[in-house]
Amino acid sequence: MITMDGASFNVAVVFPSMKRSFNIPQGSAAGKSLAYSDIDDIFGTEYGYEMHVEPIPGQEADYDSFFYAISSPVGSHEITVPFAQSTITFNAKVTAGSDLFYGKLAGTQRWKGLTVVFTPVQPQRTPA
Repeated sequence: MITMDGASFNVAVVFPSMKRSFNIPQGSAAGKSLAYSDIDDIFGTEYGYEMHVEPIPGQEADYDSFFYAISSPVGSHEITVPFAQSTITFNAKVTAGSDLFYGKLAGTQRWKGLTVVFTPVQPQRTPA
């Protein structure tokens, strides 16, 4: 199950496809001093996620709804994903995704392997 924008979608996140990453962005004041030492202008830490999503057999309508929602032309989505031993909820951009058509079986079109990358719109952690 995936929770996004306050809605739950009964889809499967393929195991072990969920990948968590981090980025520590620097501002325009970052660089080198005249003494050649680093000057940091750290905004914080951003946690991004990538995952492969597939329909649960018999729940293809939920997969279709998720695909439609994730491809919506909006600035960001609020998502909840696993983090450490709990979860984290944040606003994330989704700029692209793709899946594969597996044909039609028993009157149902089969889609698999949706890859989605969530990039946070702002750092989830800021310097103390």
